[in-house]
Amino acid sequence: MSYHTFIDYGYGINFSKVASFIELEEILAFVEEHPDEKHFFERFIPEDAENMTNEDWIDWMASGCDCDFYEEFVEFFDEVCGVKAFRAQDDYSGDWFLFIEPFYPWSAPTGYSELTTEKIDQMFTKYIPAFTGIPFSADEVGYIEVTKNNEWL
Repeated sequence: MSYHTFIDYGYGINFSKVASFIELEEILAFVEEHPDEKHFFERFIPEDAENMTNEDWIDWMASGCDCDFYEEFVEFFDEVCGVKAFRAQDDYSGDWFLFIEPFYPWSAPTGYSELTTEKIDQMFTKYIPAFTGIPFSADEVGYIEVTKNNEWL
C-alpha cells in the first residue's frame, strides 16, 4: 500500500477567497475608467452585458462562454503580465489557487526572469479589485503550497 500526494508550490493567492465576490458591474466600471485595458477583459464581457444581472453573467461564465472559469483568469493574468506563467490548481479541500510556479532557468517562459514579487503583488492589488470592487492587499499574496490527491493507493 502506498500514499499518493501531489504538491505544487508557487507565489500567488487563494482565489477561492475572492471568486465569490466577482461581479460583472465591477468589471464594466473598471473598463469604463480604463478603456486602454479593455482588451484584457473582453473574455469576461458578453455582447449583451448591459442587460445581464450578475446571476445571468455567472451562468454565462459557467456555461455560455465555453470556458473554464479559473483557466480564464490564468489566461487573463498571463496576458496582463506578458508571460505564460500562471497556473490555477485546486487542493484537496476544494479551494482554488492562482499562482506562478518556480521554473528552472532553462525551462522558464520568455519574460519570466523580469517578474518580481513586487510586480505580481501590484498586478493582483490592481486587478482583483477590478473584478470584485473590494480592496485587495498585497499582504494577501504570498508563497503557497497546494496539496492535492491525498489518498491511499
